[in-house]
Amino acid sequence: MRIENNNKYNSREVYFDGKPSDEVIKALKALKMRWHSTKKCWYGFASEYDIINAANNAGETVMTEGYLGGGAIYGSKSNLHLYGAELSAAVRADLKAAKLPCKISVKVKTYSGGQSLYITVTLPKEYYVSKESYISDISRIRNSMNFGWITDAAGKSYQFKEWHEMDQEEHNRIGREFLTSRYETVYNGFASGAAHGRDDEYLTVEGNNLLKVIDQIVSAYNFDESNSMVDYFHTNFYHTIIVNQAA
Repeated sequence: MRIENNNKYNSREVYFDGKPSDEVIKALKALKMRWHSTKKCWYGFASEYDIINAANNAGETVMTEGYLGGGAIYGSKSNLHLYGAELSAAVRADLKAAKLPCKISVKVKTYSGGQSLYITVTLPKEYYVSKESYISDISRIRNSMNFGWITDAAGKSYQFKEWHEMDQEEHNRIGREFLTSRYETVYNGFASGAAHGRDDEYLTVEGNNLLKVIDQIVSAYNFDESNSMVDYFHTNFYHTIIVNQAA
């Protein structure tokens, strides 16, 4: 669900990617919002705050234009504004209710002006890409231009451009040795990119999808009104998903 301001009429317009639930429609009507058959949106003069709160109560995640156009997102349970132990307990209960095929622990760290959630996920081996498969795919390096140096098994380093221009046999040998070291170093206890919408190269499609489900459950309690372009940061919490392999 997305809220846009109509500055001409000082009103709000609400858009959906698909058909909203009956509960959401009922909440919009209670705010005297009306359906615009041409623009395919709900419109009215309710405040953004009231629309967000009503949508959250109906279990809907909301996106808005945010502070100075920086964009903002409000999870479906973010209006609960949970903090500390209450937040971690609620997230833990939802993850348990989801009956996911992995072990999960939730810890919260509070500090002046904020809080962070740490979700540790222990995945069964079948959710990991095998070492052989990982090492054989040299494109993992070729497609990652952020690596300035490549190191072989003997510890000798090569500039990425130098390695890239080697003959194929040497290129592949060094690439496999580098990936072997990288796989064994980051294999356990790595911070998953799932919390930022990215897939992890160490996990299978099923493993990444599972982490995305976990991230969605956690994110339901979060709101983020931050706009980094103007150094404005306002969020309910930051969260990290840490992944380990089951023994």
